[in-house]
Amino acid sequence: MNKPLYKKKAALRLTAAALILLAVIWRLAAGSDLASFTSEEYAVSFEYPRVWEAISADASSFSGDSGFIELSAMSGEGHTLKEASAIIASHALQPYGSAPVVSAMNIQGHEASLIMPSSDQGEEWGHKASLVIQYPEARHIGGSVYRYFILTADREHIKSIGQTVRFKNQQGTYQ
Repeated sequence: MNKPLYKKKAALRLTAAALILLAVIWRLAAGSDLASFTSEEYAVSFEYPRVWEAISADASSFSGDSGFIELSAMSGEGHTLKEASAIIASHALQPYGSAPVVSAMNIQGHEASLIMPSSDQGEEWGHKASLVIQYPEARHIGGSVYRYFILTADREHIKSIGQTVRFKNQQGTYQ
């Protein structure tokens, strides 16, 4: 065995391991790239890119160079999740294009539908996609009853943000 070559390879491995360790330490010290948001009105919390800013007075919309989020709710009275999602996806203005794809999902144990835009979605919609998530219990907002929480975001972030959604339970904690 060539000892000088062996020593160089070992030193390179050690240097690579040290660089990885430094990157991990720096990442932990720098904090997360995500910020947490909690809405008492919608009884929901989630994480979103820290660099985005609230763009509405009630903090129901966030925006940044890389995307956006909008919060809303739907009564859905008399409609299943699938029906409510189809109503949203087939809006007359076609915010998801002419043939959006609606698929069933599970978000933290709650039934959900993901609405992804079709390729003919207009540019004015900003790559809009939505998650329609059934509330654990109907939610009273502004004197009306809502059964479905709607998280709308750009299609690049909708799934990752959606996976962080937590609803407020009866004990007042988010899970």
